Amino acid sequence: MKISKTLLIAAISGIAGCLIGALAVSRYWARLTTELVSSGNGAEAAQLVHNLGLLRQGKTQEAINLMEIELDGNILTLGSQGKGMGSKTKGVENLLQNVATYRKQSPYVTATPELKSKIDQVLSASNQ
Repeated sequence: MKISKTLLIAAISGIAGCLIGALAVSRYWARLTTELVSSGNGAEAAQLVHNLGLLRQGKTQEAINLMEIELDGNILTLGSQGKGMGSKTKGVENLLQNVATYRKQSPYVTATPELKSKIDQVLSASNQ
C-alpha cells in the first residue's frame, strides 16, 4: 500500500512540475516573441520614416536605392526560408515571382557581384 501511495505522489508531483514548467516557459516565450516582433516593427517604421523624408525632400533616387537594398535582404531571407523545411510555401513562391518580374522591369545593380549572384539564384529558382 505504501509503495502505490508513494508512486501516486511521485506521479502527481511530476505532472505538477511539468505543468508549472510549461506555464513558465510559455509566458517567457510569449514575452520574447512580442519583443522580437516589436523591435522588427520599430526598425521597419524607422526605415519608412527615413525613406519618406528623403522622398519629401526630392531625393527620390536615394530613397529608391535604400528600398532596393532592403528588397535585396528580403529576397535572400525569403530564399533561405524553405531550405530547412524542404520547400517554400506557395505564398513565398508567388512573392518571389512578383519580385523577379519587378526586377526584370526595373533592373537594379547590387553592391557586389557575389550578392547579385545569390539574388539571381533565388529569383531564378522561383521561376521554375
